[in-house]
Amino acid sequence: MRTLIRRGALVLATAVAACAQGLAAPPAPLPAALAEGVSCDGGALAPGGFIAFAGWRVGAESAWGWAQALAGRSRVAVQGLRCAVRGPQDSRYREEDVNTATLARHLIGLPVAAAGTTSGRIVVVAHSSGAFVAQRWLRQLREQGAPGLALLARIEYHNLDGDIGSGERELDAGLIAAMASVQAVYAVDGAGGESANAAAMRALHALAPQRVRMRVLRAEPGACAPATEPGARWCLHQTLVTPRPSRRAGFDVQADYAGAAAGAAQSAWLVD
Repeated sequence: MRTLIRRGALVLATAVAACAQGLAAPPAPLPAALAEGVSCDGGALAPGGFIAFAGWRVGAESAWGWAQALAGRSRVAVQGLRCAVRGPQDSRYREEDVNTATLARHLIGLPVAAAGTTSGRIVVVAHSSGAFVAQRWLRQLREQGAPGLALLARIEYHNLDGDIGSGERELDAGLIAAMASVQAVYAVDGAGGESANAAAMRALHALAPQRVRMRVLRAEPGACAPATEPGARWCLHQTLVTPRPSRRAGFDVQADYAGAAAGAAQSAWLVD
């Protein structure tokens, strides 16, 4: 009995110490795939929803961990639908290797909150090449007619250093007008350095300046190498996933998304 009590006290002390050190709880297990590249849980789109599109070659588990870390910081997605979409294998998503059409149809079939209510918001975030995947999905929603347009009217889209796209992956003025809001985000280092797709984010804002909000995040001091060093802009690109990327020049997408999932997710761009 005394041994059991001592063991129990040790377990409790370890847990308390972990909390005191600010260690994050592990993310919820990856749910069964809804379709190729798409994982969802949470059921209905009420009171809200959170859908994250990960960047180039980010796997399903890393994408899910990142989505869980972000959704936990959004008051509209404490309950309701949560989805994560893995990154495309091709940086421009020319192969269309993610089944976004099934995701579009799935959402249209879900119960939703009353039209026009704040609790019915659907927060959608896309980082880097994930923007091409997200924008293909947004266009597929529009193709569904009235039900898809009703969902688009609830979507708050955050494009994190991604792109406007072209063709079937383009975020055009019509899509921008159909959504509740659009935000274009890039990062700077305070010394002249910009994230890799900063120009694309400025172009997105210029496309519909009255509808697209521009947000510029300043990276933490020392997080990335000076702008003169090759690869520094890609480190800044990754600060939109985690404040201190694994490499000060260049990037390691798997390590950075894993760090975000473990509790170091960048969420300064998230507006509730």
